[in-house]
Amino acid sequence: MTGAEITGPVSGDGALAVAVCGSRLTGPVTVGGTGGPVLFGSDDTETGCAGNTVRGR
Repeated sequence: MTGAEITGPVSGDGALAVAVCGSRLTGPVTVGGTGGPVLFGSDDTETGCAGNTVRGR
């Protein structure tokens, strides 16, 4: 997910990979049981994945 604006819960379970970049999330975020990498935004320009704004539990 890139550049998304989501209000409500975000959940990833059993995915092959998860990437959340440059998004605005209002609500809880849970990720579990992934079979590969999880990339959740970064201020490190080498990842190519912009940081996120998260408000929730």
